[in-house]
Amino acid sequence: MDRIGLLVEILIDINARVDERDDAAMYLGEYDDDRALNALLSIVLDPNAEPFI
Repeated sequence: MDRIGLLVEILIDINARVDERDDAAMYLGEYDDDRALNALLSIVLDPNAEPFI
């Protein structure tokens, strides 16, 4: 799996630590890639997501 795929897995893993998910979100923001954008949007649009991510 490539770096973006691994970061997406961390971001959407509700069992991962919040700081890990936050780091994954920041790193994904550096990519111009549809997978990264979709993963970030899924967190932004999820009303149950941690507010710190």
